[in-house]
Amino acid sequence: MSTTSHEDGDFALLWAAARPHVAAYCRRVMPGRADAEDLTQVVALRAWRGFASFRGDSSFMTWVMSIAEREAARLGARLARKHARETGWSGVGEPQADAPAITGPAQERDRAVGRSGAHWLPVLAEKAHDEGILGELEYRSVTARLSQPGIGWNELAEKLGSTANACAVAHCRALPKLRVLLFLREPDRLGGPSALAEAYEAARSSASAPLTDAEAEAFRLLVLARRTDYRRRGWQAALRGGCAKVARHLELP
Repeated sequence: MSTTSHEDGDFALLWAAARPHVAAYCRRVMPGRADAEDLTQVVALRAWRGFASFRGDSSFMTWVMSIAEREAARLGARLARKHARETGWSGVGEPQADAPAITGPAQERDRAVGRSGAHWLPVLAEKAHDEGILGELEYRSVTARLSQPGIGWNELAEKLGSTANACAVAHCRALPKLRVLLFLREPDRLGGPSALAEAYEAARSSASAPLTDAEAEAFRLLVLARRTDYRRRGWQAALRGGCAKVARHLELP
């Protein structure tokens, strides 16, 4: 059996050859570019630290990809737990006062699709993807779940060529983004200004989780008043929290 030198120079050469393949795998299984880059760095660190124990029983590529798969599962589980706790928005860009409707009058969309309800959500997801609001795996996960509501994470992962954890994280990220996009771009889908105003007041006076002053201000100005010049420090986090709390008092699709 051949042996492999464990000097840093040898690792650098082997890693340089393996890195593009690892990075491609990380981009495929992680829901966003930042997470993919983080995972690539984690794999590099784990491989470097464990290189002294690499015995050459398999190729370096096989060994390092096993590390990548293990770390992807760990990171995916950690992100899934994190995003399961989050109910707000973290990615939609600045509000757009003159943003066009998704495709046209809601009635025309309803007739075109041929059924009522939330069937237009895939159109919203596609628009969000085109604008860079949803990442590729976020978009593919949420649209797959919309078309097949009963699909499990393992089956979805096989369909998308990813992992169950990555799909779950991507889905958890996509839904809040789409929800806030509804508040900013499609208020009529949520009942219109009056329904939003009523839900806003209900959220302000909620006994269990009332809006904070910052959340109330961000929601009132950005969603109700349709302001585009509101830039108070922390407005994105405040809008995220405000939309999450107001949504509890609305019948969302």
